Order: sequence, then C-alpha cells, then structure tokens
Amino acid sequence: MSKEKQAVLSYLEKVNRPYSANDVVQNLHKEIGKAAIQKALDQLVTEKKVNEKIYGKQKVYSVVQKDDDDKKDVNEELRKLETQILEKNNSLQKAEQQLKQNQSQLNKFQSALTTEDAIAKRDALKSELEKLETKYTKLSQNTVLISETDRKKIMKKHETVVKEYKKRKRICMEMINSILDSYPKSKAALIEEIDLELDDETNTPPV
Repeated sequence: MSKEKQAVLSYLEKVNRPYSANDVVQNLHKEIGKAAIQKALDQLVTEKKVNEKIYGKQKVYSVVQKDDDDKKDVNEELRKLETQILEKNNSLQKAEQQLKQNQSQLNKFQSALTTEDAIAKRDALKSELEKLETKYTKLSQNTVLISETDRKKIMKKHETVVKEYKKRKRICMEMINSILDSYPKSKAALIEEIDLELDDETNTPPV
C-alpha cells in the first residue's frame, strides 16, 4: 500500500467519522496534495476499505466499519451531515434570492435621478411650461387668428411639456418618499430642508 493510501486510511480509522476529500486535505495539514488524496480515496473505495456517499455535488468518505455499533454511529453521523448540507443549501438559496433583490433595488436607485437633479429639471420644466402658457394665452386672446397647423404644434408642445413635467414630479416625489424611509424627521421638514417649492396644501411639488 502506498504511503498516501496508508496515511488517508489511518486518518479515517482514527477519527472514525465521515469527511470530504477537502476535509482530509485540510486535516492532514496539506502534507499530501489534493490530487494524491483523491486518488488514494478512490483506490480505497475500490478495495472496499472506505465507503463513499454522494450528497448533491459533494462526496463524503468514511472507513468501512467492522461491527454493527460502529456502522450505526457512522450512519447517524452521515444523517447529521446530510441534514447540515440540506440546511446550508437552503440558506444559500435564500441568500442568492436576497442578493438578486438587493441588486435589482440598487440598479433602480442608480438609474434614478438624484433629488437635486429632479428638482432642477422640475424647475426648468415649470419655467418652460409657464412661458408656453403665457404664449398660449396671448395667442388665444389675439384677434389675429393663427393657422390650424401652428395651433396644433403649440398644443402638442404644451401637452409634451406638461407630460414630462408630471413625470419629473412623480420621480421627485418617489425619491422624497424613499428618503423618508430613513429620514428621522417629518415629510414637511424634509421638503423645507431641501428647499422644495410647493404649490398647494397637499405637500406636493407644483404641477
């Protein structure tokens, strides 16, 4: 018998409990390479001196027992090990699901505007909207009729600006509500702190 096989067999007989190949490598303080230990384990399994059990992608090895009591102890150890493997797999699946959720949330926040950017865009859109409304009022009161084509262009641009402004307003409020989850004060205090202009009594940005 090679010295590697003898070392592995002696170790498994000494501890008398199941171990994976990696466990054997570590517990022998890496005195023998993993490839040599795996080869020794495979040969010992062939020689029926060591039992091999497969749990998912993991192989576990234990020395062949000489009496029923020892077999019962090993089987009990194997059952405990199998339970631990199942628990770890369940924990891993939950951790992976949580990671996906966190990554999705992170991507969402990274793609969103900052509060400052949302306020700046809102103010710019508000200014442009006011100009268009003023122009629209003057044109509507003017005795000189404009062409149907020009009127439609103005109306379309007005609708586009209003739609975009409302979109920016919604993003702004979503970000404010997100900040409120970890903000120690009230919504009114937050709005005052970031100097957000309101246009009514509902604590919402002007529309």
